[in-house]
Amino acid sequence: MSKGKQLMLMTACGVLSVSTAYAVPPGHGDEEVTSGDVTFSAKVEKQCGIDVTAASADLAFGDNYLDSTAQVKLINNEKDGKIEFRVEPIKTEDLGDQVTKNDVHFRAESSVSADMSASDWEEGIEFSRDDLRSNNLVNLAARVSIDESNLDADDYELVTNWIIECD
Repeated sequence: MSKGKQLMLMTACGVLSVSTAYAVPPGHGDEEVTSGDVTFSAKVEKQCGIDVTAASADLAFGDNYLDSTAQVKLINNEKDGKIEFRVEPIKTEDLGDQVTKNDVHFRAESSVSADMSASDWEEGIEFSRDDLRSNNLVNLAARVSIDESNLDADDYELVTNWIIECD
């Protein structure tokens, strides 16, 4: 290769390397770039459920509840959603033959509160999502409306299963 062609090839390579050293974003010419958009996105899936945060509490006898409460978290993130909250039909056999379902009462305390018999709780209550938006924790207390002095000496335990249905 002649010296002239070598010199021309070296000059062309030099020009190419110099021109690629100064990258300018497309469409900006000689303007200085000072900002750029970055987008973050996510999709929040629909959620409906119940989370037991405190699974046990003391059972009261008589007309008053104890301070001891169990606690559940009600979850429904559907816009304008409704929640039906109820107890699965209870079995009073564990409480002996002196206690009926109508003797068992539950109190739920949250932004919406209710104090009803077990039979009524089996039908449930309805919350709107707005009712629970500020506080979706529900404290649950239970009592048997029979005075202790009228019951046989024994250990009493009531196991319940709470259900949430979302609309």
